[in-house]
Amino acid sequence: MEAALTPLEFARRTRRLHGSRIGVIDGDRKLTYEQFFGLCDRWSAVLHGLGVQPGDRVATISPNTVAQLASFYAVPQLGVARKSSGRLNRRNAKARLPITVTRVSWPLSGRNSCARK
Repeated sequence: MEAALTPLEFARRTRRLHGSRIGVIDGDRKLTYEQFFGLCDRWSAVLHGLGVQPGDRVATISPNTVAQLASFYAVPQLGVARKSSGRLNRRNAKARLPITVTRVSWPLSGRNSCARK
């Protein structure tokens, strides 16, 4: 039986089969797939702690970095929709989105800039 390889299924499969391989390079940072998907799990936990739940939408306004890539996997893990800055009307974002992420510090810490509406 063949099944669709969704981004989340791809992540689970890659983590299982290639966890110790370098998977993400961002400037001087190199992360194995295990480290990267661990970051995605922590980012999901941060958003969940802010009260994000299925049906919500999360906007990320970030340059093309490991943090933005992590949001590509972390947000859907919670069953919510992700909006990237390319499709976001910044003037109306706070009115329509319960969570807007404008800065993520490295590594994930309490200094992340997330706003809950």
